[in-house]
Amino acid sequence: MFFLAAVLLLSACGDESQRRGATVLFASGADLLSINPLLTDHPLARQVQRYVLLLTLARYDSTLTPHPYLARSWQWSEDGRALTFHLRTDVRWHDGVPTTARDVVWTLNAARDPATGYPRLSQLRGLTAVTAVNDSTVALRFASASPPRVQGFPAELGGPPLIEKLIVVVVDEPTIKLTALVAGELDFAGINPQHAAFVRRRDGLAVRDYPLIYPFGLVLNTRRPPFNDPRARLAAALAIDRQEIVDGYLFGYGVPATGPVPPDVPLYVPTPPVRLDADSARRLVASLEIPPQFELLTVGSGEAPLEQMLQARLNAVGFDVRIRQLASSAFQDYVSGSRHDFSAAVMGIPGDPGLGFLQRVGELTGVVVPADPKAAQQVLAEQLPVIWLYHARGVQGMNQRVQGVQMDVRGELPTVTAWHIRPSP
Repeated sequence: MFFLAAVLLLSACGDESQRRGATVLFASGADLLSINPLLTDHPLARQVQRYVLLLTLARYDSTLTPHPYLARSWQWSEDGRALTFHLRTDVRWHDGVPTTARDVVWTLNAARDPATGYPRLSQLRGLTAVTAVNDSTVALRFASASPPRVQGFPAELGGPPLIEKLIVVVVDEPTIKLTALVAGELDFAGINPQHAAFVRRRDGLAVRDYPLIYPFGLVLNTRRPPFNDPRARLAAALAIDRQEIVDGYLFGYGVPATGPVPPDVPLYVPTPPVRLDADSARRLVASLEIPPQFELLTVGSGEAPLEQMLQARLNAVGFDVRIRQLASSAFQDYVSGSRHDFSAAVMGIPGDPGLGFLQRVGELTGVVVPADPKAAQQVLAEQLPVIWLYHARGVQGMNQRVQGVQMDVRGELPTVTAWHIRPSP
């Protein structure tokens, strides 16, 4: 009742968005923590780094094909162990200083240094040397041969952005975020799937939904009971109804997951699904020497409907599950910290087109995951350290005054330099 009253009251203030001119307010459900790409793994922060603040050597298009960006071209050596980038020479830092190969070398070496704490360090373990051949040439050396990659050609960088400012506003309460979107106080806001139809009915608003590489799952710590026992992991997988979650929690904005990689992503390996079978789950639970009980960690302070759905299904086959909600920073400390002080956690894992995030799954769960993405998917299917739940679609409510917006598997911001404000009538 409070929510509807707030929407009706604030909807009269819809002209607030026009007062902002070419400044766009983009809501984030959590603090970005850092805009330093060497320190943060936050999905939106990575997009701000990639599409707003910094230049990458190459950029993926919407089909996840790499194209030149800061690097105008590159080539692999015949033995597949050396990669040479040829950089553009017309790119400068904000203070006018030219961007050179030394900047690239410094960044990659800082990422390779364990003291930095780069969250995707595992993706660089095969890189043995980075050198600046000259101001516009960077040479990378790898410990073993890599397969040939697509060769690129020069491409324009897109020119200056058409909006003046992009402000990321942290709003962690979904109801407040939705109310501010309807009131014209935000231009973009991630919304719960159940609110999509409501937003579509509002004049001046639209909904963008798009695929993600961001699998959600029940992450199990195989280092401690009960999930150090493969029977407990299989019992949990058999007990959970993924289609129920997609229909009742996502309102159809997603598909049940059989593994960590969405089927339309390159290097996807199909794996047989673990089908719902509560009777088999009960028998496995009954076979365990100690009745399985554990604390289910999650981020948030609300009702946690997904966690309650999982709790009900698992308790029904003999598990004793208690839900514990934590602030985001505390959750990361328990789950991702060096102690890995948890038994199970509900979480999404930010993905990447190269599937390097599969190594992170191994770090979280204690399972040795091969570097090869295809082999990694097979090991994860056999060991079941994660009960994969769904591949969700991103759902963003947006003010239609912002034009030129496209969202796809790369995220929300890949076309941000083409965004522009529709002239007021």
